[in-house]
Amino acid sequence: MKFRNKMLCVFAAITVLATGGITVHAALEQRLQHIQNELAGQMQTIRLLNNSILGQYFAYINQQIISVLSTRAELREQTQILTHYVENYATNDADLIAFLQGQQDSFNQVGKDLMLLKDNEILIAPKSSSVLQGRSMGGKTLLSSVRADYNQLVDGYYLMLFSPERKKDNFLSFSHVIGANDNYVICVLQNIDNLIAYYSADSQSILPQLNETFEELQNNLSGTAAIINAQDGNLILATADDAKQTLAKLDLKALFKPEALNKNVELTSQSGEKFFACASYFKPLDWYILIYRDEQSVIAPALTQAKTSLLIGLAVLALAVLLAFLMSGRLTSSLNLIAQKADEIARVNLSDPKAIAAATSSLAGKGNDEVASVGRALALMGRSISDNLQKLIAANQQKDRMQGELKAASAIQEGMLPQSSELPQSSFFSCDAFLLPAKEVGGDLYDVQRLNDEELAIIIGDVSDKGVPAALFMSTTLSLARCALGLGFSPQKTMELINNRLSERNPNMMFVTMYIMVLNEKTGQYKACNAGHCYPIIIGRDGLQELDTISGPAVGPLSGMEYAEYAGVLNINETLLLYTDGVSEAQNDKREFFGTERILQVLEKRYGRPCEETLQAVVDAVASFRGDYQQTDDITLVCCQRR
Repeated sequence: MKFRNKMLCVFAAITVLATGGITVHAALEQRLQHIQNELAGQMQTIRLLNNSILGQYFAYINQQIISVLSTRAELREQTQILTHYVENYATNDADLIAFLQGQQDSFNQVGKDLMLLKDNEILIAPKSSSVLQGRSMGGKTLLSSVRADYNQLVDGYYLMLFSPERKKDNFLSFSHVIGANDNYVICVLQNIDNLIAYYSADSQSILPQLNETFEELQNNLSGTAAIINAQDGNLILATADDAKQTLAKLDLKALFKPEALNKNVELTSQSGEKFFACASYFKPLDWYILIYRDEQSVIAPALTQAKTSLLIGLAVLALAVLLAFLMSGRLTSSLNLIAQKADEIARVNLSDPKAIAAATSSLAGKGNDEVASVGRALALMGRSISDNLQKLIAANQQKDRMQGELKAASAIQEGMLPQSSELPQSSFFSCDAFLLPAKEVGGDLYDVQRLNDEELAIIIGDVSDKGVPAALFMSTTLSLARCALGLGFSPQKTMELINNRLSERNPNMMFVTMYIMVLNEKTGQYKACNAGHCYPIIIGRDGLQELDTISGPAVGPLSGMEYAEYAGVLNINETLLLYTDGVSEAQNDKREFFGTERILQVLEKRYGRPCEETLQAVVDAVASFRGDYQQTDDITLVCCQRR
């Protein structure tokens, strides 16, 4: 009963905490979401207002552009009339100048002017002399434009010229070639001071339309919209009558900073009131457009929603606690049974299926509720643990058998390869060998075999694979080599025999790189054959020599391959070192290879040194280079020396 009461209290506390936490979190999320929605609406409104002002501004600008286009058309038409008259009625320069001077007087009365050039010489200068000092937006003057673009004037050329003061005597010119054979150019100019004044009219021209827009916003906008002149900070237009007083209390400079534009910014007035504001800059009119709203009007609806959510959450919480007390009795008894059975399962022998079945039999009850599911899951878990334990025991037994077989295979392989103490030695010859497989069994092979009283066969090889398959292939290769050399075959014939026999049944296309040398220990003369193996190195009195003659490809994949042998002399006190690519291709943790150069560096000063010392020096250098990095290939070395 005490346990039941404790369970009830714990369950009720968990329910209260969980439900209360969820309710409070939901209320806070609703409050935050409401504020974010209101601020997003504020930014959307200011974008719409900005677009509305932009549309009205462009409508105003379009009217001015139409006036400019009309002036351009009028200039072209008047120039064409003058050109037609001159080309058809002017018989000489005097007539032409007299006619155009009369036209110039008429033009001057209506704000126009005229200029005539011949071969870049001014025959009639404009009455408004400031025209010649005026420059276009691109920096051109009237004369520089005409002279530079003379060939393009046949179809007419417009140029807008502004006086240095940019206040008066601003002209739009149209130039045209008249009488192309005599190189006449006529320019008609129109004073555009009135156009410029109209074009640069102040913002008062579009304010009447904006008043209508702001009147509509006043009835529908939550907050206040305003337009402020960026130059003097004066209020131009607002949707609220008290906007001027409110804005005077706010730090608008913080709102109008470039990094704050088009963002929601929180401002505090001098009296401590908080506002959410958003502003944008309308560059054509040098205006700031802003919308602001006091914090209370944004947060109050959110608080109302949060209170509603809290009331609903409290009602749900009360219902949950009631249901918890009603269900706790059944839940407690079922959990007691599950706890007892779990303790019983923990005490039985998990490797005994019968004991597990007896302990879990009463847990597989009926019912679809969560407690019944937990009971069935516990029963299933007990049986699963027992089954897995049986499988684990069987797997360990199988692993032990495999380990034993690998150890046996390794012992057999070691038995096939001669130990250092078994290698032939004499007063003329000494040798030593070293092999370190990458796995339990390897694919490298070596042998030093005495053929007769004077000759020895030196063999080293590397099978393409690793592990047991490589070990089997290696044993076959070594047996064939020993047999052929024992029958008196030369290194060349031995290599051909091994290749042909291995290729007969080699479905996996395995191959062996090999080196075979037959050495006369008394004379030092040798014959050798290399089947794609690493070059042997001779340590002589005068330095190191790599026997870099390749006699043929690796043995095994294809029958009928041809091999050649070469001969040489191993002098007294010279040492021969043979190795597999497990030495040269040993890697460190930086994925760098040990390489042939490092082997040569180790052997540089080892002339006349005993074979075992030379081998140990190479092995130590490789181990130091590799460090803790994993060995990836078998390492094999054979060292021979004439005494």
